[in-house]
Amino acid sequence: MYAIGLAYVGTAHNSAVRRLLHVAVSDVSDDVRRAAVTCLGLVLFRSPRRVPTLVTLLAESFNPHVRYGACLAIGISCAGTGDPESLLLLQPMLSDPVDFVRQGCLLSLSLILMQQSEFNTPSVKWFREKIAKMVKDKYPSALTKLGAIVAAGIIDAGGRNCSVSLCSSGGFIRPSACIGIALWTQHWYWYPMLHFFSLALTPSVLVGVNKDFRLPTSFSVFCASTASKYAYPSKIKEKKEAKRERVVTAILSTTLKQQARDRMRDREKDHRDSYHSDAPDTVRLISSKNTQLNEGKSAEDESHSEKHHFLPNPSRILDAQQAHCSFFFDQRYIPAVAKVRPTGVVMLKDCRPSESDVTVAINTLSLESLGCAEADLPLPFSWPN
Repeated sequence: MYAIGLAYVGTAHNSAVRRLLHVAVSDVSDDVRRAAVTCLGLVLFRSPRRVPTLVTLLAESFNPHVRYGACLAIGISCAGTGDPESLLLLQPMLSDPVDFVRQGCLLSLSLILMQQSEFNTPSVKWFREKIAKMVKDKYPSALTKLGAIVAAGIIDAGGRNCSVSLCSSGGFIRPSACIGIALWTQHWYWYPMLHFFSLALTPSVLVGVNKDFRLPTSFSVFCASTASKYAYPSKIKEKKEAKRERVVTAILSTTLKQQARDRMRDREKDHRDSYHSDAPDTVRLISSKNTQLNEGKSAEDESHSEKHHFLPNPSRILDAQQAHCSFFFDQRYIPAVAKVRPTGVVMLKDCRPSESDVTVAINTLSLESLGCAEADLPLPFSWPN
C-alpha cells in the first residue's frame, strides 16, 4: 500500500485511488486496511477537497483501524488549509470509544490547523485549549494523551514558523518530505519514527539577499491584507488561583446603628456643600467618559481602516498570505527574476548601487569545523532578461 501511495504521490491517479479503496474495504488484515486509507492522503494531497468527501463513509466504519487511517488521510492532504469540511468531519471523532482513533483525530486536527489564526479559523482557540487540558489531565488513556502531546508540538512546529509541505514553491514533489511523512506514520510500530516528521516541514519565510549574500533592510514586500489576519495566535494564559477571603466576623447591632447614623450625617453634609459648587462632578465625569469613548471609537476605526501593511526583510509569510503579497518594483532592491513568488530565499538586484545602504550579515555554518571544504562563490555572470 505504501509502495502505491509513494509511487503515485500527488498525482490523484484514478487507478491508484480505486486500488487503495478496494483494499481498504476488502482486505483481511487491519494493518493493510489502515495503510491503504492513510495512503489516500499521499495520492490526493494536491486536491485536498476530494479527500473528506472520499473518506466520509470510511470515517464511520466499524473497524477502528480504518477510522484511524481516515483521520491521517485527511490530516496529510489538508495540512495547513484549515478546511472547515474536514474540521466538521473530525471533531465528532474526538469522542471515539477507541483510544488510538482519538489519537489519530488529534494528530489530524493539528495538521489542518497549522499556522491558522483565530481570525480565519475560530476553531484554533478551542483546539489549543482542548489539547492543553488533555495534556494536564490524568484521566485520558496513554495513547490519547500521547496524541495530545504530539499534536501540541505539530501545531507549533518550528516556533509556529513552519508548515507541512509535500511539494516545493514551484509545484515539484519533495521526495524527502513524502518519505518523512510515510516514515512518520510508522510510529504506530515504533515511537522514534515520530522524529521523521521534521523532514516534511518547510519554513514559512521570505528572505531577500543581495549579491553579497547580505540582507538589505530597505527592502520590503507589500501585503494587501490586515496584519492581524495572519498574526501569531495568542498565548494561553494560565489561570491564577483565587485568593482566599477572610471569614466575615460577627457585627453587633449597636455598631450597625452607629454606622447608619454616620452615613446619614455625611449625606446631609454633602447635600449642603453641593449648592456652593460651581460645576457638578457628574458633568465632569460624563464628559471624561465621552472623551474616552470617542478615543476608543477612533482607535477602532483606524484598526478597521488598515487594509494593508508592509513586511520587512526577513518576514514570516504564510501559504495563504502569499496570494496577497507582491513586490514593489519602484524601490531600490527588486527581485532578480521578475516572475517569482514572495517566499523562500529571493535574490535581489540593486537598482542604485552607488548609494549607501544598511545591510545585515547572515551567520553561515562553516563546513571546515565538520572536516569538509567549503565551495567557492560562483563567478559574476549576467542574467538575460
